[in-house]
Amino acid sequence: MMCNFFAAIAVLFLLSTAHCFPLRTHEGDNCDGLFIRATTRQKATTVTQSINNWIEDVDTVNSFLNVALALPLGGPLKARASNALAFAQDEPTNVAFLKTTPGIDSAGLAAASELERVFGGVLDQLRNVVDQPGNLAVAISAVKQININRCNNVLPSAETLWRSAATAANISTATFPPLANRETACRR
Repeated sequence: MMCNFFAAIAVLFLLSTAHCFPLRTHEGDNCDGLFIRATTRQKATTVTQSINNWIEDVDTVNSFLNVALALPLGGPLKARASNALAFAQDEPTNVAFLKTTPGIDSAGLAAASELERVFGGVLDQLRNVVDQPGNLAVAISAVKQININRCNNVLPSAETLWRSAATAANISTATFPPLANRETACRR
């Protein structure tokens, strides 16, 4: 009975704050920076769920990178960088899960190795922004380094791993898995 009570409270809370997710806070919405963190999401147990979680991670980091240098220094930059970091920290979990897909090909394994080699740089740079949100030079350098890493290494490798895992799990179609969305800097 007590579990039902807490579940009901949680549902009411989510419904009352649904307009705040994901990190779409607008003046007067009373969200006060409330956002969903990837750490509260259910851990993937299928290839489809892992890829979909990862797509959400990529899109959240893209959203941050697209506006990071236009955000006010201090609290607003730190809040958005913290949110991006929370989602980015989920990506290595998905690499570990997908690379163990039975029957995954050598291209998928090579992509997983590349991601394991380079992805720490994204996390380190996001942490730099979180740790020094009042320092514009740190933000500029971090965003530049993240964009270079993601555009040239992370996102292409993620797409390869997604496709290899989906093919191995026999769930690959013409539209799944999709290509990873790119932050604006990748399109220049």
